[in-house]
Amino acid sequence: MPAKSRFAVTSQSVWDKLPKFHVLRAQDEHKFSPLSVKSWCMRDSTKVIIGFGSIWGLFFFGGMLLSSFTLGANDSVPEVLAILLNGLTILPSCIYAIWFMRYAALWLMFLSAITAFGLVYQEIHSSKPVGDFWGEAGGLTWALIVAAIPAAIGILLFRRQGEAANRLPEKSRYR
Repeated sequence: MPAKSRFAVTSQSVWDKLPKFHVLRAQDEHKFSPLSVKSWCMRDSTKVIIGFGSIWGLFFFGGMLLSSFTLGANDSVPEVLAILLNGLTILPSCIYAIWFMRYAALWLMFLSAITAFGLVYQEIHSSKPVGDFWGEAGGLTWALIVAAIPAAIGILLFRRQGEAANRLPEKSRYR
């Protein structure tokens, strides 16, 4: 009897030996629980929230780059920190929310508090004693709106994360 070569061809091909984790055939659907099939899907509203957050992150990153040419004229440390954190972390947080929605949402909510403090501190710090009231009120309002947008994105993502965890298997279309 001849010795077997380690390169001998067998009846089973190499492709049949590989695990088929990524293949979901129609006849195999009943083998998966509804939550395991549905857990990687994302609702359209969540995609819209992440997309809006990414666009806002790109917008604020561009604003950070443009404002970096005038930094140091009359800026304070909290404002510079708020601008840098906003410009550098909103877009990555929204991308991170695809996989870890809770942590990204918590960071965005925490980031809004840092931003609100930094921008409001700068408005109060740089105001003139005899400045007009409506100019200061407008500056404070704009600072709070800019700080509220990451908080709104974070709250919406946090709510979506909770809805995804509380989904019942009976409502799934795979049942």
